[in-house]
Amino acid sequence: MLFGFTRVWRGLSVLALALVVTPSAMAQSQLQLAQSHVAHVIVIIQENRSFDNYFGTFPGAEGFPPGLCVPNRPGYPAEGCTAPYHNINLVNAGGGHGAVGPDYDNGAMDGFIYQQTLGGVSACKTNPAECPGIKAHDVMGYHTAAEIPNYWTYASSFVLMDHLFESVATASFASHLELVSGWYAHCSSVDPMTCFETYNLGNPPVQGILAWTYLPFLLDRANVSWTYYLSQGTEPDCNNGEMTCATKMQTSKVASLWNPIPLFTLFQDQVKTNPKYQSHVVPIDNFLVAVNTNNLPSVSWIAPSGPISEHPPASVADGMNYVTTIVNAIAQSPYAANTVIILAWDDWGGFYDHVPPPVSYHPPELSASNSYGWGFRVPGIVISAYAKPGYIDHDYLSLDNINRFIEDLFLSGARLDPNTDGRPDNRPIVTEAITQVTDRTTKATSPVGDLLNVFDFTQSPIPIPVLPVNQK
Repeated sequence: MLFGFTRVWRGLSVLALALVVTPSAMAQSQLQLAQSHVAHVIVIIQENRSFDNYFGTFPGAEGFPPGLCVPNRPGYPAEGCTAPYHNINLVNAGGGHGAVGPDYDNGAMDGFIYQQTLGGVSACKTNPAECPGIKAHDVMGYHTAAEIPNYWTYASSFVLMDHLFESVATASFASHLELVSGWYAHCSSVDPMTCFETYNLGNPPVQGILAWTYLPFLLDRANVSWTYYLSQGTEPDCNNGEMTCATKMQTSKVASLWNPIPLFTLFQDQVKTNPKYQSHVVPIDNFLVAVNTNNLPSVSWIAPSGPISEHPPASVADGMNYVTTIVNAIAQSPYAANTVIILAWDDWGGFYDHVPPPVSYHPPELSASNSYGWGFRVPGIVISAYAKPGYIDHDYLSLDNINRFIEDLFLSGARLDPNTDGRPDNRPIVTEAITQVTDRTTKATSPVGDLLNVFDFTQSPIPIPVLPVNQK
């Protein structure tokens, strides 16, 4: 992931306990249990899948509504519609995903197929292998345990989050910045006060300066060990969420969309005074070495390269096998009892999802009519000996909740807050501290959940299964 008098006595005891133990006290108790049971957090981020694409038919989760058929072109009913279908192909085409808006279509959630069709004109010519998927409108396809058995096993054995949303309403680079810093912005100098939020980040090496505070700054200050592990090879995605682009190489020594840490001025300053600080960003092979030599840091981020990212046209099986290798390493080590693995995907990749993203806040560069805050739902799984077994968390969450969990666990609740972290910047909101979201249509509000709630630290530890890594 128990009567007469005895029942009355127990009922009164429970009532008295409820009066004494306030929700905040209960939360504090859960945090204390977490801090005594969890020594390591591993964040594995894969690429470009919506929740419906991977778990739209998962029992008990909020999946496809009955009778769903999405128009092939909004406003043109004569062009027909496409219903969700089981896609057994391991290589998919996906769709353009530079911004949520076209797919979202003012809340209609009906622009996914048309977006794929538009982007597919050039993508099909560049990558002929994607043409069948484009013609089949495979953004409406979904996978099951038949194609991604290990993911379904993890979801069945541990915790599946069915209301986990991308923290930003755009493509990978902003999402990866959010994952390590709680913000995405453009800076005109090394002064953090020159940084302003924008979705139009462009090519990372061109932007070049990330002057605001990132989470490793807080970890360093608290003497909490951390490492960013990168799979070296080709980049998984394009700069701005296009369906196709020229292949680029990525390495742990060069900043890129999936290696944003070296772009932060805080990191650069540390390397200048201490070249060994560069060892915080290393190839993925170092992760297995760390596990085998008992040197796993308290916090690990793990980012993929193209062939194992699950980003189209990468095989979903190849990505799953890569993730399984990481999980198996922990499962077969002493770390299995005290490590939390959080597996999530950075954005939706153009694949259909039926749940409209709620508004968490209004990014200043967007008009009120186009304010999304969060992006679409993405899959999320928590693997831990103390995760509630077979539990589906229906609470609203975003990838920012991962930062919050790390901060609560290791930093006594310190936040990336310019008012308290000692490094003022212009971020409009402390994203880890968002407590409620709003439905854009109904204006109804819902509380934001807490990853601490997916654990039961009183249960007998659940073994993490060692699963096959040669699935095809």
